[in-house]
Amino acid sequence: MLDEGIFRCYASRAKIKGKSILIDVDAAKRLKEKAVFRGFTTKSGTPRKNLTTWDWLVIVIRDATSAEDFNHEYWAAELTKPKWLRKLETLFGNGWLYFPMDGQSIDAKTIGERIAYQFTLMERKCERLLKDRSYRESCEQSDLEKAKRGFEREFASKVRLFIPGYRSRRELAGESLRAIPAVRAMVMAVGARESGRGFAEFVRATEEGIRKAQDINLDDELSEFNEGEEIVRILSERCVAIDRMKSRSEITKCIVSQLPEPRQGFLNIRRKDDGKRVNYDRFAERLRQTYYEPIGLRPRGRGRPENRDEDS
Repeated sequence: MLDEGIFRCYASRAKIKGKSILIDVDAAKRLKEKAVFRGFTTKSGTPRKNLTTWDWLVIVIRDATSAEDFNHEYWAAELTKPKWLRKLETLFGNGWLYFPMDGQSIDAKTIGERIAYQFTLMERKCERLLKDRSYRESCEQSDLEKAKRGFEREFASKVRLFIPGYRSRRELAGESLRAIPAVRAMVMAVGARESGRGFAEFVRATEEGIRKAQDINLDDELSEFNEGEEIVRILSERCVAIDRMKSRSEITKCIVSQLPEPRQGFLNIRRKDDGKRVNYDRFAERLRQTYYEPIGLRPRGRGRPENRDEDS
């Protein structure tokens, strides 16, 4: 467990519009409140009086799935995230802090299915991490191999993984598993404020979300290459470098360099007749249509301002 007292001993640095600022515990608490209620307040910053049941559910889940309000390391990092990364995490990483984004609906079906799917999948993973040692070791090895990609062999051998605030992945899984029932009960209590018909629709949606989560093969996530998961991971982990790149072709080249070697080889195959890399070109177009356009990831280009939210 993280201790607020330790966080009061220092502050985290954030860079906003070219200026470096320090975020302490008090500032972090204000940032969390602003993030949790984003889109649901009046001009004076107080919650709107006409918030729906589903609005409150989003607020509850934002609060439950983000870091403690005193964790200024987390909130300083959130403050400096590019806008495209926030969209990536919301649309493809199933994040809640910036949900809903423009054009996303917020109703009983959308909320119920989204919540139930994520909680059920998390519960399944945590239970298996606690009970299945071989699965836990496979997860650790898979994450380590991904972290090593892109490094020369000399440096790759020195890469180590750690989880801030926890001694092991098993400890984190145990704490997460204990927290899920309480959050689930809170979610159902908020949902029950809705009328009988609305609540029934919400419950049906949660049942659908549970079914979808139960159908996921957890072992598939450990396979050598899962394109969607890999792309989201690379864009997230390399966000600072990617946000400085001047063209989408440069971004695509960076992504390809972080993929497993067999996949890189496949994408770089050239046709004998014209020397074109057809697989690479198709992959680049898939990135553009599936990821770059929906999250608004555009090359910096001459004169383009930093990709930050105006709310920050």
